[in-house]
Amino acid sequence: MLLIVLALLQVQDWSCQVLAQNLIQVVDVYWGEYGNPIEVDLGDKGVPLTIIARNSGSNSITNILATLHLIEPFESLSSKLSTSAYHAGTVPPGGLFHLTFYINIGEHGSYKYLYLAARTRLL
Repeated sequence: MLLIVLALLQVQDWSCQVLAQNLIQVVDVYWGEYGNPIEVDLGDKGVPLTIIARNSGSNSITNILATLHLIEPFESLSSKLSTSAYHAGTVPPGGLFHLTFYINIGEHGSYKYLYLAARTRLL
């Protein structure tokens, strides 16, 4: 299991900064589905969060399963503090792929900055 991304999300304007490690480089993180960024607010339910990443390794990777670990006020659609996304197929070296997680945002956020960590597993 590789730690691939630590995203810093600012609650007030929902801007993102990303740090990446290991063989996967995070290119972008935004609210919305792939290619369709949106604005979100506290209390929104079923909000897509998309991570665009690059295979920065020298070998192709296939069937990527990623788990996003959440802290309040974020939670999965089933009210848990983690949610998963899956990318089927092969990503060649240097290739891009995206993972979209669907989450709920609590109505009462008390943090200015929220850290989200994702772990990925190659199946």
